[in-house]
Amino acid sequence: MPRAYFKKAEVKDWQQMTDERAAKLPAAKARQYRVLLEKAQQTLPAALNQTLAEALYQLIDFQHADYAQSYLDLIAEFDNDEAVQAAYAQHLALWLTYEDSPRVAQIKTKPSRFTEIAKEHGLKADQKMVVEDYLAPDPQQIYGIFPPALAELVRRIGNRINPNFEKIALEMKIKTSSLHGYYIMRLVAWSRHFRLHSWRHQQELKEISVWQQAIRDWREQAPELAPLAADAGRLIKGYGRVRDLAVADLNLFLIDGLPLLKDISATGGDALASGKNALATIAAEAGKGPAGLTFLQAELESLTQAPAA
Repeated sequence: MPRAYFKKAEVKDWQQMTDERAAKLPAAKARQYRVLLEKAQQTLPAALNQTLAEALYQLIDFQHADYAQSYLDLIAEFDNDEAVQAAYAQHLALWLTYEDSPRVAQIKTKPSRFTEIAKEHGLKADQKMVVEDYLAPDPQQIYGIFPPALAELVRRIGNRINPNFEKIALEMKIKTSSLHGYYIMRLVAWSRHFRLHSWRHQQELKEISVWQQAIRDWREQAPELAPLAADAGRLIKGYGRVRDLAVADLNLFLIDGLPLLKDISATGGDALASGKNALATIAAEAGKGPAGLTFLQAELESLTQAPAA
């Protein structure tokens, strides 16, 4: 199931989850959600029911039913390998619901958010609530919603004016509970209708395709390592600088880590266990890719230097 979507104490019965998630969507989207889920369950393993119940809700809420259908089309490629498909379906769902500016604004203006804040602070119905959001988007979170050509123009001009352009934090404070602040945020959220044609979305698709191709390649080279290639998707998280580091971690594991695991396996080591430990090390913090690689190199060295039995 997509990590980070579930609260620790939440009941994880997929049928109950389906009803709860459908209740959070507008009526039309709720119907689409149930239809897509039922359709998916006719062709995909029952073991994916939890993942699908949450993933399809998140994808429809993030964009629309067609976007959720494209997710189902992607995971169908690996329908003859349940281990790969399970990991791929889980991590792809979270990757496709990345945190861009429209998503942040959408979440911050959900009616349920204001209800939860009022409940958390014990406010009564007649009490006034003031909600101020402190934001510090970097330039990429702004130009990322532009069409690719315009975004690249902004990047070129920005970097020409300031070599540290990409690292600038544009701090702002918006009173989301006010009429003015709320509609500013809703305008940003509304821009999600153009998301699929944005620079950011095209970048995400390119990175996903690299990961997807690596899974394909390892299914041919060393099928026993393909589930690790799929599970490496867990490394993707955050936004801005954190996300850049996370993508670099993923690529390092795919390009250098998996070949080391192949060597570990050929030397008689437990490549699956070593791979899981390496991924756990890297996933602990964005930028830990080199630490995971060092771990695998040490594992291989210990095997090659071990005396023959």
